[in-house]
Amino acid sequence: MRRDEAMAPFLECPKRNYIFGGICSIAANASIKALADMRSINLFGVQQICRNSIALEQALAAIPSINSEAVQQRLDRVRTYYELLNMPFEALLASLWSMSTFLQLQSTLIF
Repeated sequence: MRRDEAMAPFLECPKRNYIFGGICSIAANASIKALADMRSINLFGVQQICRNSIALEQALAAIPSINSEAVQQRLDRVRTYYELLNMPFEALLASLWSMSTFLQLQSTLIF
């Protein structure tokens, strides 16, 4: 039995949403901030991170207390962020200036 199902008889739905709802945001932000601690980046590592974020998305979307659209949106952002690392430098710069989705801090982590 999953934790959210085990808590169902004891906690109302809004309280379960409060407990489990923030997990996706925390995971997405941690994934993006983890780039600063990586010593080297290659194509296979980026692909692995993207695959892991897909697996995480599926696991989180299966929890009834979590909004699956929000999960998809946040983890799509993580995949987009890491896929930028596979682009040539000039294309990366053009892409960053045209997209306002990433904060200044996140853009500086790429460089």
